[in-house]
Amino acid sequence: YVKKYPGGIVSPYLSSLDQGCRVWMKGPLGGGLFLSPSMKGDFSGFAAGTGILPYLDLVYFLLKKEMKMREYENLPEELLRENKLEDLPPEDASYLNSLNDFTFTLFATFTDVASAPGYLLLLTTANECLQSKRFRLKLTFTKEPPDYWNGHTGRFSIDFISQNLPRKVARCYICGPEEYADSIYTLLRDHGLSNDFIYTL
Repeated sequence: YVKKYPGGIVSPYLSSLDQGCRVWMKGPLGGGLFLSPSMKGDFSGFAAGTGILPYLDLVYFLLKKEMKMREYENLPEELLRENKLEDLPPEDASYLNSLNDFTFTLFATFTDVASAPGYLLLLTTANECLQSKRFRLKLTFTKEPPDYWNGHTGRFSIDFISQNLPRKVARCYICGPEEYADSIYTLLRDHGLSNDFIYTL
């Protein structure tokens, strides 16, 4: 099943094909979030619908990192700072020694839960990171929030962004439909964020 986005490029074409047609695809393309293990600072991202997909690897990494930090919570901090983790399993060392002074605030917009890829991963990671604040989730539904939802609904306003965007943003990403990306870009510029810190995926 392919969700058809009016005004889109790929989904209208795929939706027009007859059942049984073969389609050749390649990707993913592009440089992604351009992150390295040593990056530091407060990062933010904005996503709408399937625009959440480029962030999910990072969200999963932050969840695993949070769990590993707890597992090794008695490990002397200087070992983390000086890369002295040779005696640990390589995978554990990778989580412990990457993005140590890094936080990520994600503003995600979905029409409903059915159109929210990675919804449970997002909620789980946000809940696990409540204390460390390594990952913060700002989630809104624009049409049909779940019955239990008591959070934000509708589009994010400049006031909401101003209240929840980190004071000093190292980098801010935008991924979603063109209209959405343009509106968020305008809101960020109105917020005072320099163009040099905004990356449209």
